[in-house]
Amino acid sequence: MNDVFWQKITVSAKSLLPFILTLITIFLSALPLRIPDFIHVSPAFGLIPIYHWAIYRSNLLPFYSIFLLGLLQDLLIGAPLGFYTLIFLTMYGMSLAQRRFFAGKAFNVYWLGFSVAALVIIILGWGLASIWTETFLDFDSNLVQYAVLVGIFPMIASLLLRLQQKFLQ
Repeated sequence: MNDVFWQKITVSAKSLLPFILTLITIFLSALPLRIPDFIHVSPAFGLIPIYHWAIYRSNLLPFYSIFLLGLLQDLLIGAPLGFYTLIFLTMYGMSLAQRRFFAGKAFNVYWLGFSVAALVIIILGWGLASIWTETFLDFDSNLVQYAVLVGIFPMIASLLLRLQQKFLQ
């Protein structure tokens, strides 16, 4: 009986791993760094694991988890409620739609796919923020967010791939 109990705990912990890792990246996005004007260019690092898990293990990070993670991101950074929920769900949906193409491809193709998806998401976020504020916002900070997001992608994605191979195979 004891072995069965620990087996169930292990399976539950493994199935929560994608949610927990995505949650960690969301908290990292919201960390207050003492860099001037960093708040304006701080990217939503949660997009990286959402893209990754949608392609490789979408069954472990379902839509309702993405919804909750988006609400949490909104609350942590003070965005209008539902803003990052829509952003995260859009990234998840786009990634799911291209899942068959990207799964099993070389890392460069996987990275390129994220770069394109992230650009679409950055433009969508800029458009939604412009609508919310009723004025066209400056796009420069969004370009910096995009560059940081695409630049840090290999580090986070390779870590996610290693953790997936170690714990979820």
